[in-house]
Amino acid sequence: MPGQVRLGLLIGAAIVIVDWIAGSIVRDLPSGDPLQEVLTVVDLFANIVLFGSGGYLGFRATGVARGGAEVGVIAGVLAGGVAGLRLLLAPLPAEPAPGTADLIGLLAINVALGGLVGLAGAWLARVRPS
Repeated sequence: MPGQVRLGLLIGAAIVIVDWIAGSIVRDLPSGDPLQEVLTVVDLFANIVLFGSGGYLGFRATGVARGGAEVGVIAGVLAGGVAGLRLLLAPLPAEPAPGTADLIGLLAINVALGGLVGLAGAWLARVRPS
């Protein structure tokens, strides 16, 4: 288990960095700029790749698919928690302050995405011969 925690925190930190960079760029763009949507999709794709990589490595470390899902969930908790804190401390200027439902939803989507994509990465590691 300690290996999954360490790997999950590492993947989660990488996702936080990617999200922070993408969020900072999006915040500086004028409202309605098409580049905002492109960056949002690129950020989501990067998150999926990182969650999947964590699941792949988690399976390789443990030999069980659950290990990959655990890595994804741990990474999702870290990424979602930091994203929620950032939204709480520095809300977007054109939007009202986030409510509890927004923060819980942000955490939930990261945990669910991390667990499911981590499990998919573990499945890929299982079916791919080494």
